[in-house]
Amino acid sequence: MNTVNQFIDVSYHREKDGFEERKKVAKSIMDKELYEQFYPSEKFVYGDSYASVPNDLQLYVQQYDGG
Repeated sequence: MNTVNQFIDVSYHREKDGFEERKKVAKSIMDKELYEQFYPSEKFVYGDSYASVPNDLQLYVQQYDGG
């Protein structure tokens, strides 16, 4: 479950602060192709003030029950 939480954080957390650290974690848990999809640039490209942070990780990992 820890890897799932890490994946969600490094994949959907978009904020300049901590970008380099998230990128390092992503590289260690993703294959090359997936890593390049989420990190196509060496630098944070969204600007200094952009932030998109997943706030309910449990929502991402809940099992879909079909209903």
